[in-house]
Amino acid sequence: MQRRTVLKLSAALLGSAAGGGLARAVLAGVDAASSAGALAHFGEGRGAAVRLLAEMIIPETDTPGAAAAGVPDFIGAIVFDWYRPAERAAFMRGLDALDAFCREREGKPFHLATEAGRTAALQEQEQLALAYREAQLSREKESGKPSGERASNGQDSGGPSSEPAPAGTFPELHPTTDDEPGPFFNRLRELVVYGYYTSEVGATEELAYRPVPGHYHGDFEFSEIGRQLAY
Repeated sequence: MQRRTVLKLSAALLGSAAGGGLARAVLAGVDAASSAGALAHFGEGRGAAVRLLAEMIIPETDTPGAAAAGVPDFIGAIVFDWYRPAERAAFMRGLDALDAFCREREGKPFHLATEAGRTAALQEQEQLALAYREAQLSREKESGKPSGERASNGQDSGGPSSEPAPAGTFPELHPTTDDEPGPFFNRLRELVVYGYYTSEVGATEELAYRPVPGHYHGDFEFSEIGRQLAY
């Protein structure tokens, strides 16, 4: 798979392109099936948290959820085998932040907290991710160019800020180079979505799998399938 294909796939699944360790892993053909047992890298507590988080993002309904698709092991493989140290450290800080939130609220770590406590903890991370995006949009408005667009001198005019992170904030919310990770919630979500929809379960049971696309039909009733096709 070429990098261009990875970027197109990521945009289709998430509305944005995958970056960092995940993009490198996808190019190398890493998926849930090849990641069996990798969740153990996190240890017992963090591993349980990752399993719960994956299922919170894609729960079991009338189709299998993220856990049944092997997504927790996929996350373990990406974080420990493909993430750069800065990416891995930021992901661990995110897990620690969830633990801290639940300990303050309920006196228990994330994986032992109530469902309401876990939901509130993850919602806090989502709000941090939204704040990060708002800051990006503000920089784009000031510079007049979208993030990632290169100026004539080769610098990213709308990209990461060169200013240090304000005191009391997660450093990944204020990256200073293109290699530094963004918010934990965004990383977690892209890992779960990629891991799920590139798994056999996600492709064949959640999506309508077509290994060989058929003839072109320009007026096909979507209601006859009801699900997005996967090839």
